[in-house]
Amino acid sequence: MAIGAAGALAHAFRAVTNPGDEIITFAPCFSEYKPYTAGAGLKLTIIPADIDTFQINFAAFEAQLNENTTAVLINSPNNPSGIVYSTETIKKLADILTEKSKEFGHPIYLISDEPYRDIIFEGVDAPYVANYYKNTLTCYSFSKSISLPGERIGYLAVHPDCIEADKIIEICPQISRTIGQNGAASLMQRTVADVCNYTSDLSVYETNKINTL
Repeated sequence: MAIGAAGALAHAFRAVTNPGDEIITFAPCFSEYKPYTAGAGLKLTIIPADIDTFQINFAAFEAQLNENTTAVLINSPNNPSGIVYSTETIKKLADILTEKSKEFGHPIYLISDEPYRDIIFEGVDAPYVANYYKNTLTCYSFSKSISLPGERIGYLAVHPDCIEADKIIEICPQISRTIGQNGAASLMQRTVADVCNYTSDLSVYETNKINTL
């Protein structure tokens, strides 16, 4: 459990990288990724957007991948665009990461920032990323799904088949201590345990979307 998705990301960055490593993400992206990665001593490379679809710009991405790339960070549904990466996009990304991990001789981890995962409108193709790539760390926040702004409660989940999954899990409590996030509030942990299968009334969001078009 973590102090929101931001806390989960802080753990994920430190669990699978060393200072000086590169993390790649995709435009448009959450502006705070820059200070988050800088605080972990990492280089953040932002791939330009495919402005026709806002899916991943794979040509630019593959050109940027290199031996120093330790992790790729995605955010779907995306803040700020609202775009959801399709199953086709996630499968292609997984294939590339699998191939490049073999070529470079080390795993390239996929850090999936998913605070909006449960706020999906009807008919949208919204794959669960970890189903398609085993070296995935999932970062989640209940602050969005059940409308708890300011409460900052979420989690970091490691795919069971992820390389060094046991070590990643073991090191996270130590990361908590070093970054000053030693334990998410127990009251909020108990709260979300009772409501984790619920979401907010999404019809309100859909109405707001329609009214702004």
